[in-house]
Amino acid sequence: MPDHFRDAAYYLKRAGEHTKLGIEERFRPIEARIAGFLGRAPEPEPESEPEPRGIRAVTRRVRAIEKHPAIEGARARVERRRERPPA
Repeated sequence: MPDHFRDAAYYLKRAGEHTKLGIEERFRPIEARIAGFLGRAPEPEPESEPEPRGIRAVTRRVRAIEKHPAIEGARARVERRRERPPA
């Protein structure tokens, strides 16, 4: 039963976070308009690296992930398991 409460709390928290993000996104243009009426510049959004687009960018990201030590270790364990004779 406690697992059900933990799961419910987790999903409730996620729903709240997503609701907050949705509300912020929805009201961003309105906030900018109001700031313009009041003569205030809207707060600049933090600089972030744009998401790469296209198949080449996705391929680069996948290759970078494949070289991660955890992924390489998992692949090595799978290969060792495959090389063992069946019991």
